[in-house]
Amino acid sequence: MPARMPRRRNPRSSRPERSIRRVVEGAGGVVINEAGDVLLIRHRNGSWVFPKGHIESGESKVDAAVREVEEEAGVQATVVDPRQTWQTAYVNPRREGRRITWYLLRSPATEAVMREPIFPSGGFFPPDEAIGMLAFEEDRAMLRHVLRAARRAGVLEGTSSEADVPAADVEADDAAIDAEATTVDNDSDASTPTAEDDAPAAKAASREPVPS
Repeated sequence: MPARMPRRRNPRSSRPERSIRRVVEGAGGVVINEAGDVLLIRHRNGSWVFPKGHIESGESKVDAAVREVEEEAGVQATVVDPRQTWQTAYVNPRREGRRITWYLLRSPATEAVMREPIFPSGGFFPPDEAIGMLAFEEDRAMLRHVLRAARRAGVLEGTSSEADVPAADVEADDAAIDAEATTVDNDSDASTPTAEDDAPAAKAASREPVPS
């Protein structure tokens, strides 16, 4: 009887998925100035993103979003409606889930004042240009959602409703955010995250990060 050959295992399934260690909440801001331009900052790896970061002890998400905008871009801004939020999620290389709550902010600023070496440049850009600059599809989809909300709130000139936006486009944006977001489960056993985890270069493989 011939010897039984060992069954070759699929290399992708040979490694068990490591469980997510915990969820770290964060907050960020999509800032629109009085000219209707959108604030973006450039990570040192070249990725254009929105300001965001960790929520400090005792701090609300709204306050964290405002603080991160000022710290990372040197821009003072106010939240338009703290009840209106958007969320994105990912898993960083340390298997920590990150869930970011985003707010629409308004600012009279016309330029960014960069203060952190990890973000060497930034500025305000017309909405269409900003959408093209963003590094990740779920950020582009979210910005389109936020721009529609900004028009309804009177922050941006233009239509005050979504009647002129095809339903298929809205659904596509929702799908883009859902496809990129990683479902995360809370687990209290984890090490303390570092500020570097907020960098685009530290994001999960689904976003195909560029090492910094």
